[in-house]
Amino acid sequence: MAAVPPPGPNDLVDLVTRSVAGEIESLERLTVVIEPEIRRLVSILGDLEDRDDLIQDSMERVLSGLPRFRGEGPFLHWVRQITRWTCADATRRRMRQRRRNEQLAATASRHIDVGEVTELSSLIEQLDADRRDAFIATQVLGLPYAEAAAVLDCPIGTVRSRVARARADLIKALDDTEGALPRRRRA
Repeated sequence: MAAVPPPGPNDLVDLVTRSVAGEIESLERLTVVIEPEIRRLVSILGDLEDRDDLIQDSMERVLSGLPRFRGEGPFLHWVRQITRWTCADATRRRMRQRRRNEQLAATASRHIDVGEVTELSSLIEQLDADRRDAFIATQVLGLPYAEAAAVLDCPIGTVRSRVARARADLIKALDDTEGALPRRRRA
């Protein structure tokens, strides 16, 4: 069986047009053509730990955006731009997550008395069940995300998002609680 030569720029536009029209074979061929380009760019711009998720997210964005491709430039340039945006979005999310983690660590690192431990436990218990389970598995029990995903029987990305949302909920709840309590005087 002879190798199929890579499509040229005009062939790609034709594949896009036929894919948008609903031709499954064209869509499959287009996917085969753009996947290595997305994979290459993600390996350069993306976080190694999130590589597969970034490739999948980029591919989904490209394929769902096919009807919006106007053909004003090369198709692969458009694919690369979407992949760059996907990687940039992921970097921004990681930075926000890091800031939230630092806020939570700063809140947790201050002197905590028995009443505050009880209060924190109470706040954790008030979390949505899925978020609470993911938070306790990873942050209290110290399970790696992959193990927590296996224990909770859900994808690792779901565990990550549940933990992130649980942290945000706890930070907000702690901020609300601290605003309602009188400040202690330091000796």
